[in-house]
Amino acid sequence: MFVIKALNKAGEAYDGWNEASVITVNVEVDAEIEKDSEDDITAVRLKDDENNWIQGVWTVTTAQIEFDEITEDVVATLTITGPGKEAGEEIEYVAETEPFLVDARPTMIKVEADGEIYKSGETISLTLTLQYGDADEPQTVYTYEGSPVVMINWGDASGSQVYNRKATFADGVADGIEFEAWEKGEEVTLVVTIVSDEWGTVTGEVEISVEAGDPETLDAEVKDDGNILITVKDKLGQVVDWFEPEQAEVQLRVKPEVDEGSALAQSEDPSSAKPGVDGVAYVKFVEGSATIEMVGSAFAEKLASEYEEEEEEEEEEEEDKVVTLIVELVDYDLKTEIEWTITTEEPGV
Repeated sequence: MFVIKALNKAGEAYDGWNEASVITVNVEVDAEIEKDSEDDITAVRLKDDENNWIQGVWTVTTAQIEFDEITEDVVATLTITGPGKEAGEEIEYVAETEPFLVDARPTMIKVEADGEIYKSGETISLTLTLQYGDADEPQTVYTYEGSPVVMINWGDASGSQVYNRKATFADGVADGIEFEAWEKGEEVTLVVTIVSDEWGTVTGEVEISVEAGDPETLDAEVKDDGNILITVKDKLGQVVDWFEPEQAEVQLRVKPEVDEGSALAQSEDPSSAKPGVDGVAYVKFVEGSATIEMVGSAFAEKLASEYEEEEEEEEEEEEDKVVTLIVELVDYDLKTEIEWTITTEEPGV
């Protein structure tokens, strides 16, 4: 929109044109444009807050002029035509604007992540670029400087919000948008949204892959056959399915633990998943889980023997003996506890 002020030689509002005067304008710009202005745009009287015409002032709005891209230092030439002093006479004035900027509103956000694959709990860093124009060949809104609120949802636009705070844009770009990777998934979509009073709502998205995080906890459960299944989980409680050491050392102890001096000799077969008399076993993890072969192990035999001796001394009736075992994944400093019924023979034997 252009504002036209008709002034006399004294710099006051020109009274030769009044509210009934028809003022037409042709607009030309000194820049490459997609579409030029139509001739003879009718000027509209500019009114104050009380709806009174401000004498000598008109506005010219043209939606016909279209720019392909953001353009700086544009100068518009306005050819203004209005009634002369004599009947049927027209007078013409030519005016030039001061250089001005033709800006663009963002219509989309380009979202780039600093990686493709993350672990839960790792830091994700995004770079956001405000864009406009054709989706196939978008351009950057390099004129934008500001700090709008950026919202990032995990999974889709209605997913959990993992980021909701201001981000600083310079030349239309904001980088270092950091937050922690959340739940694992082979194809996780991050949806970025900015809501602006000036532009409305603009969005963008990027797809990443997320694996379970580093081992944080160790879980154990007794299987139907009496053996013990151990599972490594991350801080979100997700199974660390990429955790697959071939021979992970496991140490079993009865709670309360005995003095080191009473420990028996080392296992005769340290590569076995069956714990030796010292409670040490070496297990193979598959997708974050491994089985400790308790039944028939030297450790189980040792426990059975010790409890048999106790029963004979105390002359108690024979019954299943349950012990609390401390299970430690040695090289990873992970421990858990589990109640286990002493079993020396496999079911059905």
